[in-house]
Amino acid sequence: MNNDNFDYLKDQVKMTGFGEKLESQLKENMQKLEPEFQLQHQVKHGEKEMNYTLNFKKSTTQDNYFFNSFEATLKIAGKDDLSNTFYANQRVTAKEAYNLLEGRSVEKKYNHQEKISENIYKPIKDSTYNQWLKIDFNDADEKGNFKMKSFGEKWGFDLEKKVAELPIKQLQNADDKTDLLNSLKKGNIQSVTFEQAGKTENRYVEANPRARSINVYDSKMQLIQDPKQAKNITPAQSESKDQKQSQSQKQDTETPDDAAKEGKKPKKKKGQGVS
Repeated sequence: MNNDNFDYLKDQVKMTGFGEKLESQLKENMQKLEPEFQLQHQVKHGEKEMNYTLNFKKSTTQDNYFFNSFEATLKIAGKDDLSNTFYANQRVTAKEAYNLLEGRSVEKKYNHQEKISENIYKPIKDSTYNQWLKIDFNDADEKGNFKMKSFGEKWGFDLEKKVAELPIKQLQNADDKTDLLNSLKKGNIQSVTFEQAGKTENRYVEANPRARSINVYDSKMQLIQDPKQAKNITPAQSESKDQKQSQSQKQDTETPDDAAKEGKKPKKKKGQGVS
């Protein structure tokens, strides 16, 4: 076994959000020098569960292994499993994979690449760019893996500007503001406090780069349909919405054209592992 390769993979697994619990299994499998192997990992999110299969493949010319990808499966009681494979070059973490499978968006920072030779690319120094990712549940590749929609800087979504339009108390403190923005970039639904009309109310927010907006939910996790008007809605108005509207209000807030193109999210779709 190549010890330097083990140290590199150990850190890569940790940085991808799988912690240190897989280290012993990683070493044990690398010592066998098999062409490829997989590691299993499970995480609970309340009543939901995420199952992960980490895929490792051995080089054909040396004793080095590569952490190529991981398959993430979201399990919710009473519903079909939802799976997708995330590749190393996407740099998606375990928690971000969960958020993406939940239908939210994640911002990632990448480097522009230059081609060195066939199938070999090298990052261009000081050429980073940000890109929001969102799973397109209605489009899959030839392996059955969901394709990603991406929204770059030219798309025109300014997270900080959109958040600033809302009466969020946490924006008054620099550290709290930074934490809030970083959490939203990771695809989390974040609890915040709205201050308006002399009152404070609990709200939940998430980034919606596709619609260039912020989704705002009330304390019962019902979507306030127009985020742009959320700061003008009193607590009584938002809490008394007809429950019959809740199903439609859980959809992403987006333009009519976008909604027509996307349609409804399928109940079940299985991604494929690395072949």
